[in-house]
Amino acid sequence: MQVGCHCYVLIPRDGSSSDCTDQQQQSHLRHHCWAIKSVTYRNRITKEQSMIYHKWNRPKEEWTGFFHYFAPEKGITVDFVRALQKPLNFSPKALKTWYNKLQDTKAVIDQRYIEERVTALGCELAAAHFIVHRGGKILQKGSNEWIEKDKDEEYCLPRHFTPDFFVECIDASGTQLRYEGLECMGNLEYLKWLNLANCAFIDDWCVDRICGQFANSLEYLNLSNCTSISERGFAALARLKKLKTLDVTGLHNINNVQLLCLLIEDVIPDINIIGINYMELPSSAGEQI
Repeated sequence: MQVGCHCYVLIPRDGSSSDCTDQQQQSHLRHHCWAIKSVTYRNRITKEQSMIYHKWNRPKEEWTGFFHYFAPEKGITVDFVRALQKPLNFSPKALKTWYNKLQDTKAVIDQRYIEERVTALGCELAAAHFIVHRGGKILQKGSNEWIEKDKDEEYCLPRHFTPDFFVECIDASGTQLRYEGLECMGNLEYLKWLNLANCAFIDDWCVDRICGQFANSLEYLNLSNCTSISERGFAALARLKKLKTLDVTGLHNINNVQLLCLLIEDVIPDINIIGINYMELPSSAGEQI
């Protein structure tokens, strides 16, 4: 450990000589010299010790409140100051909005991609655990038995990496699957069947990600009652070149959905679209065709 020392040099103000007795010299220094302000020693200290020093070793004349010790080292952010300036609203509507936002944030964090899980289990088995744990079910390649939770909230899946385990079908209907959760389903090379019916959080961004991840394998896709999808996300389905069956039941909120289905059938000739009635095609769209 290196220890350094530095202090102030004592020089008489009037520049007088110091040829005198010890007692006179002490008196002279007492009355005509600058006082020593501080002698500091600098040690090599860790970052944690430095933080403790800055928080607890404050000058005695400096007043600080108790919450000062919990203040961030980089200062208060602009968002925090803006939040303090807003009036407090404890109305039932405001509390409900706050609670829903809190639950939404919690769900997003719960479905985030965890690299350690994929490293330990592999992409296929990690995706299977992710879906089944959240109320869905999967079908392994070469098997006819769906794997899902039982009445005791337990399920039978390998707990370690299995080289010959591949996911072929996923049924996530009615779950709270979000965009962040789709990242946990990446690199599924043999996925052919995907059911996302009644998933309230499947939107245009999710459809775009599905078309990018499973463009070369997906043959069946169920998006029935996923009312968060608009015409922009629906048009991206044309990228699924191997798609054979598409269920769009209940997607009446999409503008010109019949026309979009015709365009998809033109790009993918062998596709079978379920839940669409072409007889309800608007007259303006019919003239354009």
